[in-house]
Order: sequence, then C-alpha cells, then structure tokens
Amino acid sequence: MEYNLLSYLLGLGTLLLGWILGIIANVINEKLKRKSTKNDIKIGIETELNELQIHLSAVCLLSVCAVGNFNKDFFNWFKQYLIKVLDSAEFIIPQNLKDLLPKISELGDDILFQLITDAFVKNTPEKASTSFTYQNISTPYFDLKISDISLFSTNLQKAMFTLKRDINFLNSDINQVWFYHSKTFDGPTQDNLVILKANLNSLYARISRRSKIMIGRIEETIKDLS
Repeated sequence: MEYNLLSYLLGLGTLLLGWILGIIANVINEKLKRKSTKNDIKIGIETELNELQIHLSAVCLLSVCAVGNFNKDFFNWFKQYLIKVLDSAEFIIPQNLKDLLPKISELGDDILFQLITDAFVKNTPEKASTSFTYQNISTPYFDLKISDISLFSTNLQKAMFTLKRDINFLNSDINQVWFYHSKTFDGPTQDNLVILKANLNSLYARISRRSKIMIGRIEETIKDLS
C-alpha cells in the first residue's frame, strides 16, 4: 500500500515538475523570441533612420540654397553629413565635385565651402542642375512595425511618434511647394509672380528649419537605439 502511494506521489510529482518546466520553457522561449524580434526591428528602424537623415540633409541643403542662406555657420553644421549626402543617390553630382569625392575628407573647409557654393547655391529647386526634387517623405518600415513599437522604451516610442508628426508637417510644406511652383507656369502677372516667389521662399525657409530639427532628433534617436 505504501509502495503504491509512493509510486503515485512520485508520478504526480514528475507530472507536476514536467508541467512547471514546460511553462518555464515557454516563458524563456517567448522572452528569447521577443528579444530577437526587438533586435531585428531595432536594426530595421536604425537603417531607415540613417537613410531618412541623409535625405533630410539633402532637403535642408537645397532649401537653404534656395533662399540664399548657405553660409559658414550652416556649412559648419552640415559638413558632418556632407560625405553621406554626396555619396548617396540624392543628387547627380557635378563632375568636378564627383572627381574630388575620394579625397574630400582631405580638403580644407574653405575649399569645400566654395565647391558646394558653386555646385548648389547658384541653383534653386526650380532651376537645379541636380536630379534632386522635393518628394513626400515616408517611413515604410516603421509603419509596418508600428504595432511592435511597445517593445521599446517610452522615450523611444515618443521620439518615433514625434518624428512621424514632424514628417506630416514637412510633407504638408512640400505639397505646398509643388502647388505654388505649378502656379508659376500658369502665366501669372508680375505682381502675382512676386507673391508666388515670396510664398515659395517662406516655405523653403520653413522646410530648412524643420528638416534641420528633425535631423538632430534622428541623431538622438539613433543613439538611444544603440
């Protein structure tokens, strides 16, 4: 009788232990899966943010050039992104500047400042010799993974949603640029043309301010992701 009771208790204990170990294994597997998913999403978001930062740097440069505000202060801020922008597909780089890309890090600031001035400042988005055009900005990867953003810290979630808000504002400005730009082809009177250009310059100035702020926020978000 005692032997049967002991066997029963051992069997029950083994069953309970197996059940508990199964639960623990599932919890561990879920945590590992969650961590793996989080790492994959982090890499994807970081990649998208880096690409967005390059694009916004190009937007900022062209907008500043359009209103004639390309100066040494802006150059000193922009040069940290210069090589990435020139090495990207954002522009068809003028040949003389393209030839210098392999040794651009060796050039002095004064030479670089003059090269950028010659390549971009003399051009405006209406008459640019580059292939760059204002386009609505999107974050397809983040939009796809938005349901998983809760895996990250509250600060990071806030930073990403703030960035999405800023993108919406910037896209609104970009749409207005296209609207006013299209109006310049409608044969406006001289007075109306002056108004249109004033509106465009105001938009370019606002786009440059917005994009510069966004670039800084992206820099901070990338650091938080690392």
